[in-house]
Amino acid sequence: MNETEKNMNPTTEDVDKTVFPQYNQPYKEPESEQDSGSVFLGILSFLQPMTGLIAYLAVKCASPKRAKSALIGALVGIVISVIMVMISAGAMIGSITSLINMAGGLDSAQDVWDVPETYETVDVDWEITA
Repeated sequence: MNETEKNMNPTTEDVDKTVFPQYNQPYKEPESEQDSGSVFLGILSFLQPMTGLIAYLAVKCASPKRAKSALIGALVGIVISVIMVMISAGAMIGSITSLINMAGGLDSAQDVWDVPETYETVDVDWEITA
């Protein structure tokens, strides 16, 4: 086939190469220049872990680096919150134990709740006036 016949009867492949040159390239994932780890999102996720988890789910496809910083902040926030709750519970149990010991132990605390066996009765005459 000579050049003139080729120009008069182009094949689909020739049209694709001339009209759509971008289709001849292998597919390359577009790199987002704006997708960088967000310090603000990490700090917000640390302070509000539920917000961080929601932000992770919202942007994980569009901005994977931002989503990763949100997830890391949320996980660190959850871990530190659990540790703080455990420390607070230990301090509370320790203070309650020391209060009981200062009162003389559980035996004296039980004496406070003992109910006397005899009761005094009081007669009251109710009078209704109109």
